[in-house]
Formats: sequence, C-alpha cells, structure tokens
Amino acid sequence: SKHLIEINDGKVRVLDLDSNKKIDVDGISGTPKVVSSISASANDITYVVLTEDGDLYTSDVEWIDNGDEAPPMMRVNSFIKVNTKKVLNIYTLSDKSVKCLYPEKDASFSVFVEYDDDSLMAYTQSTDTKTGKVSSKFTKSFNEMFPTLTSTCK
Repeated sequence: SKHLIEINDGKVRVLDLDSNKKIDVDGISGTPKVVSSISASANDITYVVLTEDGDLYTSDVEWIDNGDEAPPMMRVNSFIKVNTKKVLNIYTLSDKSVKCLYPEKDASFSVFVEYDDDSLMAYTQSTDTKTGKVSSKFTKSFNEMFPTLTSTCK
C-alpha cells in the first residue's frame, strides 16, 4: 500500500491513476498518524487514515468506466470521517489467518479498529454496481466475525 497512499509533510497523498502521480486529498481534519489501503478484491480498494486525535477516515472512491478498450480507473474524490468513538489503533489479520479462521470471508474482513472502549470492530465494504461508489463501514465486532476461534490454524 505504500505506493498507493502516503503521509508527506503532514498531508495525505494518494496515487492518481489518471496521471500516475501522487495528489493531495481533501476531507481530513487533524494530523494523519497511520495510512493504509485495503483491498477487498482486485477492483475494490479503500484508503484509510487514522489521525493523532483518534479520528478515522475512509476514502470516497468512484470507479470510472473507460469503455471497452481499457479497465475502469479508480478516482478518490475525498475522505469521509467514519467513527463516532475515538479510535486507538488499526489491526490487520494476515490472509492466512483470515482463511483459517473464517474461510468464506474475503480480505476486507481482515481489518479491525480498536475503539477507546476496548471494542474491536471489523471493516466491511461494498460497491454499488450502478454508480461504482465504494462504501465502507466498521460495524461488526471481532467476536461476531470470528465466533469460534480455535487453535487449529497452523
């Protein structure tokens, strides 16, 4: 994800696929602390920014159809604050862990946020097939996602 999103001079920059250059993004208040990209599939990428103040932002992403000749292009319009409680950390499970613990889930279920009340909430995202908009949420608890953790994963 380092080639897709970065913090540079206190600003968040993402790769613009049209120009293949990094561009500054709008919508983030505060000082960025952690940036990441999350891929639920080959076509769905969401950027996540955690600020020093514990605010969490996800990208407002739109897929632009370039016709039959070229694959669709992703455009980041801005970032949207998605938390209602202070976020302490972001955690990512490895692909191997997700496949072992919950094999029917995709990679989007590998990202969790820790709130200041010690709850862990799972990231989920979906793409509107009509508009191409990607929406993301942190809604399901870790225990809901992985109700029967076992030590059988190797």
